[in-house]
Amino acid sequence: MKKVTDSRYRWFRRVHGDTCCELDAMNPNDLRAVVHAAIVEHLDLVAWDRAAVVEAAEQASLHSFIAGYPGVGAT
Repeated sequence: MKKVTDSRYRWFRRVHGDTCCELDAMNPNDLRAVVHAAIVEHLDLVAWDRAAVVEAAEQASLHSFIAGYPGVGAT
C-alpha cells in the first residue's frame, strides 16, 4: 500500500520509481536465493576462488605461527 500521506512519498517515488515490494512478505529462503543470485551475477568467480585459496593459506599460516608460542595450543 502506498502511503501518499507520507511527506517523503513524492521524493521516494521520483528517486526509486513506482514499483516496490515488502521484502518481509517474501519467504526468507526465496529472498536469500534472489539476493545471492544478484550478487554472484556480478562477481569475477575466478578471482573470488583465488582469494578463497589465498585466505585459507593465510589462516593456516597464522594458526601455525600462533601454535608455535609456548603455552598456546592450536586453535
